[in-house]
Amino acid sequence: MKRKQQTLESLLAPSVGAVQQPKRRERKLPAPKAAPGFALKVYRCQLVEERTISVKRLTVATPSQCAAVVWEYIDQPDCEVFVSLMLDRANTLLGVSTVAIGDHDQVFVSARQVYKPVLLLNADRVVVAHNHLNGDVRPSKADKQVTRMLVKAGRALGIQLCDHVIVGRTAAQSFSMLDAGLVPEEP
Repeated sequence: MKRKQQTLESLLAPSVGAVQQPKRRERKLPAPKAAPGFALKVYRCQLVEERTISVKRLTVATPSQCAAVVWEYIDQPDCEVFVSLMLDRANTLLGVSTVAIGDHDQVFVSARQVYKPVLLLNADRVVVAHNHLNGDVRPSKADKQVTRMLVKAGRALGIQLCDHVIVGRTAAQSFSMLDAGLVPEEP
């Protein structure tokens, strides 16, 4: 008898009269449990140390000392730069941060920009400063308005704005809003 050559398909195919296995239903994996409500992203804020600068002292007591730190930090810029010097209760410098960079004769700042690094560093006090490229360190009307706004915002946050210093073409050319009576001294 000649036997037929069987193929794999014919071997696997159910034969006539053979009992077929019932088809198994695939079970679905359970759905992941979701928390009720909406998905909310979680963020982390941090202050990142960018670099260090050399200063003569870490404690500042006068506007001219603040001006020297600012001048060392901004390093002869070609535009107006607004910075904050962050201090603890003993006027020890904790850090310095660029708040805003403007153009040749103006820089715009907001309280949010000024106080964000101060809050992240947990500073108690702040001295803000900016430069005037033309060398004239007298405050403009806008400089005085910004100072008043920052004093109010600082009070609301529990952070004392100690001074607003304007530097000219050198660290020796400076103007203190505190010395001029434009920043109220805290009790």
